[in-house]
Amino acid sequence: MVWSLDAGLSSCIDGQRAVSLATGITHFRSANDHSELTLGRANHGASAHLEAHFDDVMIIIPDTGGVNCEDLSKSDVYGYETADEYFDITDPDSGVNTMDSALAADRHGHVGGAVNTRNGNSLGYIDVGSYGGRCISDPEKCTDRGVTISLWVQLVNASHTKEDSTNPFGFILSSGAHYGRGFSVVANENSTFFVAHNGQRIWQIETEFLFDGDWVNIAMSWSEHSGLKAYVNGTIVASDISGTNDTSRQELGQNLHIGKMNDADLCYFGGVFDDLAIWYETFDDISPTEFKDMITGEDIGAVKITDNHNELDALSAFTGYPDCAERHEADCSRTIDELYQIVMEGTLDDVGFASVLESLDEFLASDMYVSSSDLQTAVHVFEKLVTKERPQRMNLTDIEDELTVSTLWQLQLPTLRYMS
Repeated sequence: MVWSLDAGLSSCIDGQRAVSLATGITHFRSANDHSELTLGRANHGASAHLEAHFDDVMIIIPDTGGVNCEDLSKSDVYGYETADEYFDITDPDSGVNTMDSALAADRHGHVGGAVNTRNGNSLGYIDVGSYGGRCISDPEKCTDRGVTISLWVQLVNASHTKEDSTNPFGFILSSGAHYGRGFSVVANENSTFFVAHNGQRIWQIETEFLFDGDWVNIAMSWSEHSGLKAYVNGTIVASDISGTNDTSRQELGQNLHIGKMNDADLCYFGGVFDDLAIWYETFDDISPTEFKDMITGEDIGAVKITDNHNELDALSAFTGYPDCAERHEADCSRTIDELYQIVMEGTLDDVGFASVLESLDEFLASDMYVSSSDLQTAVHVFEKLVTKERPQRMNLTDIEDELTVSTLWQLQLPTLRYMS
């Protein structure tokens, strides 16, 4: 939708103006009520849910001029729009952790757009997250469509890879293929190796040393049917279709590391990295040009609509703890309605229950004004807490005591009875 005081309100569908209303009607409302923007339900209560998928939420507040419907159908994201997982490794809130690293200029010359894992004399790495029991850590868990991994790499100084006694190999990426299951790309001063291992079979490719100080895109695709393929700057350079039988291996290190092996503090690559992207398919049926544009990030505007959301959720890295979101949301809830949503949707542990109880007690403090609607919602929260499955170490008496039940039932419930 597009609105301005002068032009009124217009609804937009697929970049085209659908319906417009130039003038509104007089209708006074407080500027402080319902100040939260929500998707999927009304922002003023716990009802009116819409079950849907949302993507690319865009808000434009221009300094001058207006906004057209066409502006809202465009995306500012460059490249990698088709990736099932794309990691902005320079963003501290992305879930990716950088160790002994520093920001550097990316291949476009943008300062701070990439991560250098050689920080002075220190060699660091990037921890993308845990893929335990998933395709990246255990290729046996990949679907028949397989997987494609792409990463931009620059190696400015390779001196640390030249001494066999110190760091003879440098891992560009590693999810365990060197000793266990998984994938790896590793280089020494002469060669670059691509490896995949599904627990019983190993696929290996050896190519020339690929790093001369310039940015290079390194990619690999694998499926049990089409085997392992290695790509440099979007062009296939080698493949191992059938692989060879190997001794049985377990899933050892489960995190995906960029810049060193994933199960030991060894074999640091010491390079600059950018734009890690993962697709859970091998794209054997698309043209070489289309594939090159996709894995090098040149596929601007080529948006792919995905519908296998549960499958992708099962494949993606897990970077948090099951209850951390609910705990944080309970602590930061601004209304009783928000607290109600957490209780209804969350699976709370001991700390999560305690957070909800503390927040509810604050909302119902004797010096706080509580509207009839909020009071009713508070009672629903209370009912859910005492009837919902509780953590093992918390019983009903604990909950009632924490809630300061005398305040809730003696002071507030008579108001409800009077209203009813």
